Amino acid sequence: MLDLSDKYYKSKVSLITLEGKDSLLYLQELTTNNITNLQPNFVKITLLLNESGGLIDVLYVFNYDNQENKIIIAYSHNEEKVVRYLENNINNKDIVISKMTENYYKVLLLSYNTYSICADLGLKIPVADKFTHNENCISFYDEINESVCILIPESKMTEFNSKAKKYIELNTNDFNYYRITRRIPQHPYEINESIKPESCNLDIYLNRKTINTNEEENDIILRNEMHCFSSYSELNPEDLIYNNDNNCGFISSVAIKDNIHYCLAFISPFDIKIKDKYYTKIKSEKNFLNFII
Repeated sequence: MLDLSDKYYKSKVSLITLEGKDSLLYLQELTTNNITNLQPNFVKITLLLNESGGLIDVLYVFNYDNQENKIIIAYSHNEEKVVRYLENNINNKDIVISKMTENYYKVLLLSYNTYSICADLGLKIPVADKFTHNENCISFYDEINESVCILIPESKMTEFNSKAKKYIELNTNDFNYYRITRRIPQHPYEINESIKPESCNLDIYLNRKTINTNEEENDIILRNEMHCFSSYSELNPEDLIYNNDNNCGFISSVAIKDNIHYCLAFISPFDIKIKDKYYTKIKSEKNFLNFII
């Protein structure tokens, strides 16, 4: 197991603002979760889907006080596609969309000592679905990554780094091990327009109001499930997974820990049988995989 007692992970994130009295109604029409009841100083995760139900991005929506009529949205990738999709669907609503002029970082406090770290950084711990903000920094609990998270502008990162010296920044491989063993999806591997939300454990943020729910579309949505495997041999993203000599899925992302390869994989729920053996192929040789239950 990975020791997280003093660890954090940092990655870039995109932020935009929505201003106008119709902002919540507008997001309600375009995203999957129920946004209209989002109270001031609360955050909610919702999914932005394309017309076919493919996942464009996961949005973190922060509602500031009602007097400002201001919403901040954070997301991880597809900046041009997200902004273009939102702008193309305004439909004369009283809304202004603006990109944040400064770059931001998303810092996940994976440590069990979250309270201690936040105190050292002079930040308030968020409670439940509320978020706190101070000097352009936003702190909240990230349900997907199962940790307290801070959004920090690039101009504040030097200050953050100086205060966080006694804590250890997790490298990408170890972070992937953390999320893979917890079945946490991430772009560009599990979050993309070719994978349906239900396939990567995002269905708790899904309201079917924006999805075509006819029988044929539902069959497509439920075709794959995300599962975790390990192997002592090398694994690679996009490797095919076989079951009884038939291809039944593919590997999406990989991490290495103690010489064991861990991976998330999408396989057909109709092909999942715990008693069966799953494997990839290395030069036509079978590389057997073990389910992580």
